[in-house]
Amino acid sequence: MGDSLPLCFQIAPTHNAVHHKLMELCGVSHETVSKACKGGHVSIRSAQKISAGLGVELPALFKVTKGTDTLSARSIWHYHKLIRAILAGAKQARIIPHNVASEHMDAPKLPRDEARYLSDEEAKAFLVAVQGEPDIRIKTALTLELFTGLRRGELCGLSWPDIDFTTHTVHVRRASQHITGQGVIEVPTKNKSSARSVTVPPFVTALLSEYRRWWLEYRLSMGDLWNGDKERLFIKANGSPIFPGTINHWMRGFIERNKLPYVTPHDLRHTFASLQLAAGVDIRTLQARTGHAQASTLLNVYGHAIQSAQERAAQVMEDMLLPALRRG
Repeated sequence: MGDSLPLCFQIAPTHNAVHHKLMELCGVSHETVSKACKGGHVSIRSAQKISAGLGVELPALFKVTKGTDTLSARSIWHYHKLIRAILAGAKQARIIPHNVASEHMDAPKLPRDEARYLSDEEAKAFLVAVQGEPDIRIKTALTLELFTGLRRGELCGLSWPDIDFTTHTVHVRRASQHITGQGVIEVPTKNKSSARSVTVPPFVTALLSEYRRWWLEYRLSMGDLWNGDKERLFIKANGSPIFPGTINHWMRGFIERNKLPYVTPHDLRHTFASLQLAAGVDIRTLQARTGHAQASTLLNVYGHAIQSAQERAAQVMEDMLLPALRRG
């Protein structure tokens, strides 16, 4: 495709702006900020917004490069899915006789992403470190992520009425999403199965109770400046919902301070699922706890943990039955 691609801009790696501040200043998404700060390509419009927000001339932040890369396999898959849906609608409306995207062409193969997760020893070290975290917001958010496997948007969408302190249950009813020009909005969960209830250990409920006390004291201290009518657990200074990207920001700082293996909030979700499988939790139960629409997704993504469980199951059978054979 070469020179026919639009010009893109790349942020200078020496500029170390904080992601969530860039989002607020420039009105761009977390994905755009993350890509720019890592030296990735962004559109000219996004580059102009970032430059204007920071009050810096565009050439001082960005350099022009011509795109020469081909589309990724995931981009091709998404484009094929979009074209197939458009043609399906056209066929249903009898505008065209055939949907060539589905009837005469196979969908492109999407390479399977290998889940990143912490080992049980790494997860223990992570938990010990996070209990020493002085910022109770970060301590609570990362502990809750590790013990529930919630998606980042689901975590940010939690409100206090979603926490049942009696039954030790977290109810997932919505998600938060950042939309450029609109800010943080409330959206439904990813799919019907994602609206769920996750039981947590009493240890997590006790931490949530501690955080609740801090949260109420903070709300009282804000007085008329408070703007948290939705009672979200994780909030900005004025009580309004945080950007979902803030969870990534908290995680990066926490990992750097404690010199832990690098993981993202989504990797903690993978860790939760992997540890559950390692502990013998069955696929259907885990599907209900993680909110996956299809059990097959778990089978594909967590094959490593399932294989380990198979090996342990075989050992259990051996330990149970072979002593009788030896006695015989």
